[in-house]
Amino acid sequence: MDSKNQSMQAAAAQDYREVQPQNTGAAGQAQATAAQPQYNTETAYQPQYTAETAYQPQYTAETAYQPRPYDSSLDDYYEEEYRTARNLGAAALGLSIGGFITGWFGLGLLLDLVAIILGAISINKNRYKKGLGIAAISVASVGFLLTMLVYGFAFNEWKENGGLSGLLEDEPVAVTQDYDYDTDYDELVVPETQPQSDTAKVKEKLHYSVGDTVTVQTENGDYAFKITGVSETAERNQYADSDPDRVVLIDYEYENISYVIDYDNYYNDKLYMSSSDFEFYDADGHSMDDYPISYEYPHSITPGHKTSGQMALGLNNDSNYIEMELDDYGYKGPGIIIDLDW
Repeated sequence: MDSKNQSMQAAAAQDYREVQPQNTGAAGQAQATAAQPQYNTETAYQPQYTAETAYQPQYTAETAYQPRPYDSSLDDYYEEEYRTARNLGAAALGLSIGGFITGWFGLGLLLDLVAIILGAISINKNRYKKGLGIAAISVASVGFLLTMLVYGFAFNEWKENGGLSGLLEDEPVAVTQDYDYDTDYDELVVPETQPQSDTAKVKEKLHYSVGDTVTVQTENGDYAFKITGVSETAERNQYADSDPDRVVLIDYEYENISYVIDYDNYYNDKLYMSSSDFEFYDADGHSMDDYPISYEYPHSITPGHKTSGQMALGLNNDSNYIEMELDDYGYKGPGIIIDLDW
């Protein structure tokens, strides 16, 4: 800043010299001296800008960012957290497996719930390694749902069987009897029981022939069927399990009068009759089986409708007779026999 002041002083002196009169001699020197302004360099303009008053930024080394010192105790803390999370995850997985295995018992549900809670805590403590917690929650959830399904089906079955009333009905009644210990058992006379005759044990049977209409009244409704014809066929099936001497075709038709199965959990208003609704015996009393060849199949029909079809049987004797017996569990009347002669 001193060099700048000196430059300003030199310029002022130069201007003074330029306007100084050019008089020489003693008179001129005296006049110059008298006319010279009283310029004092000490009183010249001095700028007030100094290094001390210049802008000083407020940034100091003391206010700069100072990193936090490394704390080794954090490693121990996080290591302890991860170890706890791992142990909880392993325990949860073990409990979930135990709950899945013992789900048939009431303890399995409790183990599954505890496993789900511990698995969630394990995931929350260690968000980077949470495989054990996820596996435990998955296994426990599946075990819990399966157990609830099994209990639900069991409860539904128990309810359909009458619930508590069904259990009370099946409960055996205690029989009490007073015994006379003074009785002389040698004097007791046991009455003889009369054996039932063999004919009384045989269920009554009604016989029908080809062309007769048989009306059947069951607990599920009524239907009627009729055998319309019996014939033999030369058709054979090389893939059949049996090779009978003869193959008999039975033509039949049936009508659904009012047959409807209506249970609590099942409803069917259609009737379908096939060889599975009958038992077949030959003239020697041997049972007969179906023979798989192509023939006409009947339809499932609702009440008020009719249909027709065929059956095929294998026969291994020369007699032209087959006993055809109705096999319907809903029918409680006398046995129904159709004598097939051709």
